[in-house]
Amino acid sequence: VIKEGQANPLEDGKGFPDLEEVQRQHILHALEKTQWRVTGPQGAAKLLGMKGQTLFSKMKKLGIKRD
Repeated sequence: VIKEGQANPLEDGKGFPDLEEVQRQHILHALEKTQWRVTGPQGAAKLLGMKGQTLFSKMKKLGIKRD
């Protein structure tokens, strides 16, 4: 989530984000919407249309952790 006064990570000076950053932001948005529930019927994996283990793997690859 971008808070007021923070730089937008999607704006890298080139005017276009790379695919990993878009995917990272999309997953973060889904996690926030599901209150960081990854699996289950109300989880982010279901919302994103993927298996829970796939989402866990993507989160690890993209460095997504709950603070």
